[in-house]
Formats: sequence, structure tokens, C-alpha cells
Amino acid sequence: MSTHFSPQQTLILTRIIWAALLAGTLVIAVVLATAFGFEAKPPTDPNTEQAADFTIWLTGLIVTLTAIPAGLFIRGQAYKKGWTNNTVSPRAYHSGNIIAFATCEGTAIVNLIFYFVVDHHIANLICAVVSIAVLAFLFPNGKAMFPPDDNTNPYAQP
Repeated sequence: MSTHFSPQQTLILTRIIWAALLAGTLVIAVVLATAFGFEAKPPTDPNTEQAADFTIWLTGLIVTLTAIPAGLFIRGQAYKKGWTNNTVSPRAYHSGNIIAFATCEGTAIVNLIFYFVVDHHIANLICAVVSIAVLAFLFPNGKAMFPPDDNTNPYAQP
């Protein structure tokens, strides 16, 4: 059995995985919102709670600001490794995109958990929304797998 996929097959598979990761993240957000709600819990000790809130908020922000660019950088390196004849190999395209998708999903889930379960700090919710938006904008279009002058390129200009 061969594990080599054509660019069209790779594109379909990558789109299915992208949709599953995006849908899974949105389902987790709905489940957490249903279970924990949007109301902040009253603090038990204001001094301890304030320090913990800041630490959680800062951790979520740092994860978002480092993981997503790192995932996009690693995707670029995977593309570079699979670059031949002015195209990216289907394997490199798929691997690079999976890494980029996973970093976006991971940061979104971490920030959703921080927001709903821990402290209801609006910055964590904003970081989660930004992570989900980046994941949504990373929709796999397959342009990198097709040379610009190829007849099978669905994105070639007429």
C-alpha cells in the first residue's frame, strides 16, 4: 500500500483535518461556556487572587504570542524542506500545515481553559478568539503544491 498522495488528495485530507480542528475548538468553547458560564466568581482573598489572575493572563498571552509564530515558522521550514521544482511536496505541505493548525488550536484551548475555568480575564478570551481566527484564516488552499504554469493548478489565472 502506497502512502504517497497526489496534491489533490493531500489538499482534501488537509482540509478535513483543518475543519475538524476548528470545529473541535469551537465545541470545546461551547462546552466550557455552558459548564462554567461567563460570570466571574467572587474572589476569596483579593491579594492572592490578583497575583494569580495576572500570572494566568500573562501566561496565556505569552503562549499565544510565541506558539502561533513558532508554528508558522516551522510550517515555513517544512515547506522549504519539501521545495522542488517551484512547488512544495504534498507531504511537506500536509506536515507543515498540521503543525501550524495544532499550535493555533492549542493556544486557543489553553486560553479558553484559563478564561472559563480559572479567572474569567477578558484578555484570555481575546487571545483565544485571536487563535481561533488565525486557525480559520489558515484555510488550506493548496497553492504551494501547484506550479504557477501547471494545467492541474485550480488557482491558475486564465
